[in-house]
Amino acid sequence: MKIHNRGARVIFCAIVIAVVLRVPAAAQIVTIPVWHTSFVYNSTTYPVELIGADPSLGATTVIANEIVPMRFVFSDGKVLDGSSETTALISSPIFASAPFASGTTQYGDAVLRAEFWQSAQSSSYHVLLAAPVIEPTYSLQVPAADGSTSTGPRGQIRGVLDFDWFVKSEEPMIISQLGISPTTLTIFLTKNIRLQDGGSSFGGEHFSFDVRLGAERDRYTTVWAGASPGVVDSMSHEINEWAHDPFNENAVPPWFTPGTTGCNKHLEDADPLVGTLFKINGYELQDVAYVDWFAREVPSVALGGNYDVLGRFAAPASDCQFAPRRRYR
Repeated sequence: MKIHNRGARVIFCAIVIAVVLRVPAAAQIVTIPVWHTSFVYNSTTYPVELIGADPSLGATTVIANEIVPMRFVFSDGKVLDGSSETTALISSPIFASAPFASGTTQYGDAVLRAEFWQSAQSSSYHVLLAAPVIEPTYSLQVPAADGSTSTGPRGQIRGVLDFDWFVKSEEPMIISQLGISPTTLTIFLTKNIRLQDGGSSFGGEHFSFDVRLGAERDRYTTVWAGASPGVVDSMSHEINEWAHDPFNENAVPPWFTPGTTGCNKHLEDADPLVGTLFKINGYELQDVAYVDWFAREVPSVALGGNYDVLGRFAAPASDCQFAPRRRYR
């Protein structure tokens, strides 16, 4: 049984920018604003799709988005409700302007501006999240086969959900029920939730799925993570990865995951710096790597010649021999 609790709807003013991409066979793709670029490494061209518009145009793109606070009711009767974290999220540098080296702005925009600093420093290039539409809390009954809870050492309740059940099944269903447009980013907000995918457990995810309607192809993008007062590191991780790989299709030359023996071939800009946190305006954020780090650009053309926000990387990614493995989220 699925329980959908509807309360008062809070709507903030937002600028909606729809992208309709024309592709062969007269098909139309309707999705969030994206632009296309590429880089060459070892004689191979790597195409990349990024959120927003080409920085050389100097334009400001505002992305419509909706926050869906999630309330999970587990089979043991325990409840984990993310609606209490909504204020913390919208007050954080994910949405609120904060001082960064590339300007006083949102964190995701600060990262993109720093990466394309040659264009951004003297233009109005920005990629901003609009003030969000906040949906009523969405309540789901979690089948025993798809989730469970545990109690931490300090008595805190934690939940684990099956990845396929929540991300691949419930997220598209919720978006359909709420009538959210493919030109809008959907942010699922949870509290003390992790997802289980095989042997991996993780605290955030960015995802996309397609719906075909005749000649039209709607591409939806989502982010899921938690937030709490002063802590949005998981959400900052996922928002930045969504901005740099919205459809989970950006392949790059295989790179070593620093501090491990793992090898990755995805443009997951937060994965190389998991656990590297810093504080801005009282909120913990996660450091992320720039595109130049993955592209092996020497020197980096990003702000300050850096390969990441904090300047932790002194050189670009190291090559490795890719073998199939589960990636971070």
